[in-house]
Amino acid sequence: MTRLIQDSADGMSDLVVGILDEARSHSSSTQHTVTETIQVAEVIEYLLQLNHLSAKEKEIHIEFANNAPAKVAISRRILVEMFDNLLNNAIKYSAEGTTIHIHLSPSQFFESGMRFEVIDQAPTINETLRKGLFTAFVRGDSRHTHEPSHGVGLSIVQRLVQMHSGKVGVEASERGEGNRFYIELPTPACH
Repeated sequence: MTRLIQDSADGMSDLVVGILDEARSHSSSTQHTVTETIQVAEVIEYLLQLNHLSAKEKEIHIEFANNAPAKVAISRRILVEMFDNLLNNAIKYSAEGTTIHIHLSPSQFFESGMRFEVIDQAPTINETLRKGLFTAFVRGDSRHTHEPSHGVGLSIVQRLVQMHSGKVGVEASERGEGNRFYIELPTPACH
């Protein structure tokens, strides 16, 4: 537990530095190079450990289906931040005693890419709110949570995904109540 807390604190510091570096590289006309090739499933497994206690407190079970062993060329910290925000929100807004499904699959948008999905058991977000959900200070239905939310997490995720030429969104779940959040990233030049 102490190791996870330390990793999380170090990660937040790395995230801020990473975001600033990314913004700097995009604002200048220099080419930004990523030195890491990340195994996406390893990041998801790490996040399952990181979020285990908060899920357990609400008796939420998390199922992970890996249907696309994928690697992406991206900062590990930024990938963790993008995925963790979706997983953390799913736990926060889902009803107690439910199951959250995580899927890793081939991209639906990119010829070469990966899709990360989190299917929660939260109140279904109506279409009007879905359109603006990735805007700063917009929050979902807090029926199943007492945790504070500032409504900036998803806007940060959107910015990070856009910086990496990806797509992010939310759809109503086909399972009835719930939402399907997704991040798609292209995977060019990954071996």
